[in-house]
Amino acid sequence: MKILITGSSGFIGTSFISKYYNHFNIIPIIRDAKKKKKVQTAKKNRVEIASIENEKIIKIIKKHEPDIVLHLANFGSVIDCEKSSNNAFKVNVNGIVNVISGCVQTNAKLIFISSREVYGETLKGLSTENDNPNPNNVLGITKLLAENMIINASKHFDLDYTIIRASNVYGINGTKFVVGKMINSALQKKRIIVNGGNQRLNLIHVNDLLDVIKLVIQKKKLSSKQIFNVGSNDNISVKELAKYIAITIGKDVKIEIKKPIKEETSNFKPSIKKLKKILGFTPKICLKKGINEIISNNKTHVK
Repeated sequence: MKILITGSSGFIGTSFISKYYNHFNIIPIIRDAKKKKKVQTAKKNRVEIASIENEKIIKIIKKHEPDIVLHLANFGSVIDCEKSSNNAFKVNVNGIVNVISGCVQTNAKLIFISSREVYGETLKGLSTENDNPNPNNVLGITKLLAENMIINASKHFDLDYTIIRASNVYGINGTKFVVGKMINSALQKKRIIVNGGNQRLNLIHVNDLLDVIKLVIQKKKLSSKQIFNVGSNDNISVKELAKYIAITIGKDVKIEIKKPIKEETSNFKPSIKKLKKILGFTPKICLKKGINEIISNNKTHVK
């Protein structure tokens, strides 16, 4: 099985390659040649240098004729997208046009990692795949536009796809994400900065997300033209998360509460029933275990 991966040097991309390089023939694509070492886990890897905004990506897809394109390339966090909406649209929206074109021309299946941000707020109960998306920030808007273009290409060109709406992903090496940021700050500075604190998150360990991606690849017919929420039963407020990390680390870690970021979603809780029903998957790594794992790992790197 040949899998071409965009955004290979990111957290999810490097984690996928590290875990599954013996299972698949992987072709990583990165936009920065300086990050080439991050994706050379396997000698079989043939690293390509390109940005998805450039039509060169179409030629690369046609050159390798992959069975699957795993699209991980993404512009920034909620805050990054708000600060630079032009770049967010260039990467998250314009870039997907080129990726779709390459997939259509090679008959490759497209696996797109979208975001919980397409839903906006969970107003009642759980957010399900049948709900009407209502994003409240630039990241969510651009991800939803990308989803709509994929679905449109499927209708007109019979593009096969699976869209994964991932909750907040965390794990070892996820230093740019909320859990990793809090842990590193607690270990290095003895403090955790919390903006607001009442926002409720749903957290999914990166290894659980990777296992879902593997199932999507293996169960091609069952996952065909489907949208899946990929989250967990670990719903927690940002303040509760900070407190747990502080208590676990100990050593007088202080929590500083600052003003909330207005663009952040205040409440998200996904339904993962469809994921279990169709792919037979339930999350394996609970939040406490995942956090303890990261703390133990990161302690070895803090002097």
